[in-house]
Amino acid sequence: MKLLLQILVLAVAFTSLYNEVNGQYVMINYYDYQSDQSCQGGVISTTYDVENKCLGGTEFVCVGNEIQINFYKDSNCSQGIQQQMTQEIGVCEGGLLFNCVDNYQMPENSIASVISESCDDWKSTAVSVVSKPLNICLITPSENAVIYSCTSDTITTSIYPRTDSCVGIPKNNTLQLPGCQAAPGSKFYYSDICNQ
Repeated sequence: MKLLLQILVLAVAFTSLYNEVNGQYVMINYYDYQSDQSCQGGVISTTYDVENKCLGGTEFVCVGNEIQINFYKDSNCSQGIQQQMTQEIGVCEGGLLFNCVDNYQMPENSIASVISESCDDWKSTAVSVVSKPLNICLITPSENAVIYSCTSDTITTSIYPRTDSCVGIPKNNTLQLPGCQAAPGSKFYYSDICNQ
């Protein structure tokens, strides 16, 4: 029993050290779907999710050269795992490329949706960051092509009539950037940011 306890303590210590070395965020690049799903085209969206954190019933864990994705039975991750998947790090699958990184990035000329634990210090408490490039035609599967643009206080989504190109007259949806807001029934806060 004592040996089992020592092994368990060492395993927990190793896991903590390993996760610290291999990154605190899981980064998922979504590539242009028209480029044969080989991750050779342009990135149409990048998501950073904090590792080992429950986000709406999903948790990502970096383990060796894989990312373990746990889907829980409930949104608080308190009722046990319903399904578990693994994704190899750095291997393109279906236009997606997963990696473990030390921190998130918000590229210039992008819009970002940030979920954080605090409005006052969202940059250091971000648990999820989704960024999309500005002023570029983005093609995604089964959705109309879009172009995002923004100012310091608005985001405009131009939705085109075709799924394969930004040709034709778009339908423009412009939203005021609301600033940081508490999510109803959640401990997290949401912000949309124009980064140009």
